[in-house]
Amino acid sequence: MEIGKHIKQLRLRHGITQEAMAQHLNVTAQAISKWETLDAMPELSKLKSLCDVFGVTADWMISEDEPDETPGQKPVKYPDRISRFDELTDKIADGAEKIFKKYKVM
Repeated sequence: MEIGKHIKQLRLRHGITQEAMAQHLNVTAQAISKWETLDAMPELSKLKSLCDVFGVTADWMISEDEPDETPGQKPVKYPDRISRFDELTDKIADGAEKIFKKYKVM
């Protein structure tokens, strides 16, 4: 099994579109497509993120094992840094709302 097939099988199994995965990994949907067709390979940092998202090891991701032999690890929906980013944007939005109300911009 090739890494591209693993990426595609796992993405589809988890109901993730190429666009959603691309946004999460900060790449283009075309990059995801190229990874899946082996026209390109993900950088090591992106491979680590893929493994974190799907709960698999890099060793398994690059192995010849079939996708049905996926290790039984629990996938991580959002790495900690994404959760922290979401919390930060919520705080910024709350602060902006307070300022707008104070100066009656809204």
